[in-house]
Amino acid sequence: MGFFARKDIQIYTGLPFHPLQRLLSLTGHTTSRKIADAVFPDFRKKSVPPDLRYKPKEGLPRELVPWLDTVTAIVTRIKNDDWTPPPVCVLRIMGGEKAPRIARSEHLCGQVADGNHRVLAYTMLGAESPAKPVPVRLLEIHPAALAAVNISTLILRFLMDPIHTPSYIKKRFDGPVDFQLNPRT
Repeated sequence: MGFFARKDIQIYTGLPFHPLQRLLSLTGHTTSRKIADAVFPDFRKKSVPPDLRYKPKEGLPRELVPWLDTVTAIVTRIKNDDWTPPPVCVLRIMGGEKAPRIARSEHLCGQVADGNHRVLAYTMLGAESPAKPVPVRLLEIHPAALAAVNISTLILRFLMDPIHTPSYIKKRFDGPVDFQLNPRT
């Protein structure tokens, strides 16, 4: 779990009309650590009671509150119930940082209903429980297929929001995480 706290992990924010785009525009970030810092400002403060420590900050848009409350619920279940969530899907592409820029993607993504929720929860819990294992499912994807999807997404994003597309591209594709996983035997 410490991996999530140490690395800037791109989370899946979906197509430009996806609700998580609101989170991107609110925080200005696409990585789990920076989003957690912006939305859950007290999660690193060990002196704060857990019910307040993992609470989203006040004044967030109403449509994001239920989504963020799910993150808090996952944190609580993992801490209090010793719950082992389903695996988070990891896209594994060949080439890592040497892959062409357009073939880079968020390697850790929300392909399941609560994937992004769990990524944020693991990011917050990783500092205090770095050795706790996290279930992961590896998904192979060919760089050409990923590039095609990314190009389609960028075209759609440009059509919907041409002014902010260049800054989105910079945040989205500059620093992909290269996973070095140690699978359980």
